[in-house]
Amino acid sequence: MTNSIFSRVLGRGDLKTDKGCLLTGSRLWTISYSKGIEQQSLSYTLAAFLGGVAEQEDDAKVVVLFMNNDYQTIDTEQIGPVSAIDRHNQTSLLNRTKTGVIKSLTRYINVYLILTRKSDVKKYGTNNDGNADNIVFMITQKGE
Repeated sequence: MTNSIFSRVLGRGDLKTDKGCLLTGSRLWTISYSKGIEQQSLSYTLAAFLGGVAEQEDDAKVVVLFMNNDYQTIDTEQIGPVSAIDRHNQTSLLNRTKTGVIKSLTRYINVYLILTRKSDVKKYGTNNDGNADNIVFMITQKGE
């Protein structure tokens, strides 16, 4: 399997006063899994610890795009974001997990970590305090 890892900053205008977003991800080519995918015998698990800082609303989410041979999205999955209320306004990471079956015709899988600054920059500064750790995208035989 070949992976490519990339990262870019997404934002509107001046990141010091505007909301900033960091997008980083990895692409998986599923050629070695194509027989199992066509038989819909492969499952996936998407998991991560997601969170933020204190009462700040900066957040993290993980988004997965399942694409066909023409790079058209045929399915999506997402975990997060985790809000400050979910974290009881504490700095913490909360475990989030989803499972599913990889749809037939899937040829590419993109996994993105998206960190979004939502907090008031005048009060909390310009740092994006969305946090993530231990991100897992695992492909297994159905039933394992």
